[in-house]
Amino acid sequence: MFLLLSQFEIVPFQLAVHSLTVGSLLNAVYGVELAWIPMLTMTTLNFKDALRFFYAKQFSTLLMLLSFYITTINLLAFASFVEFVLSLLFLLQIYRLLRQRRIKVPLPIVVKFFLFGMGLLPLGMLVGVAMSFERALIPFFVGIHYGLLIYGFTVFTVFGGVAHLLPRILYTWRFSGVQGVSISDLVDEPAFPTFFKFSIVFYLLFLLLSLLPHPASLVSSVIYLILLLYFAKLTFLKGLSAFLFLRRYYN
Repeated sequence: MFLLLSQFEIVPFQLAVHSLTVGSLLNAVYGVELAWIPMLTMTTLNFKDALRFFYAKQFSTLLMLLSFYITTINLLAFASFVEFVLSLLFLLQIYRLLRQRRIKVPLPIVVKFFLFGMGLLPLGMLVGVAMSFERALIPFFVGIHYGLLIYGFTVFTVFGGVAHLLPRILYTWRFSGVQGVSISDLVDEPAFPTFFKFSIVFYLLFLLLSLLPHPASLVSSVIYLILLLYFAKLTFLKGLSAFLFLRRYYN
């Protein structure tokens, strides 16, 4: 709705964008990770702390959107700082969860994707805080802001979510109860540790080259495309080929 209204200049475009990112997306990620990380690491979430964090997040979201609507620089700077602090408090909750682990086994690869993405979140927000305090920094910092939050935090969160959910959806849909078929058959799990290291290197290279002038920025896009295609090969293509093969075999 805000995106539509922004086309008629009824609300600022920045308000429309941040209603999706700070409002919808960030709430979804916080909620999903507070559910999944305890489940994947066999730890217990402090529900009271999580509930207080939820209320604080809704306050910060409304404050952020209000600051874009009335376009008061001081309020925007304060709202950005509050959102940054909340991202640190969220990381603190995740740290407390991981500290509960008694058996020192490697973290699930899905959690590693989540943690790397969450590490980029406060960095991207800190850049946003800097831009809100000093508007002259926006032309240079806005690309870093997008690179850290959209191409970093968001995408690595999606990597973890898809790697965990996609094979389970396919398995539940078609092979639940079928002997000889497991969830690991529908995704290239052995390749994920290598891909995780590969993705960090390629992402950092993308981030660095994207700050350079044309044509280096075009190279960064190619690097990022390779990263996405590699992930698609391990998940979507692997899942589709395994699904088609297993369906023919068991039919």
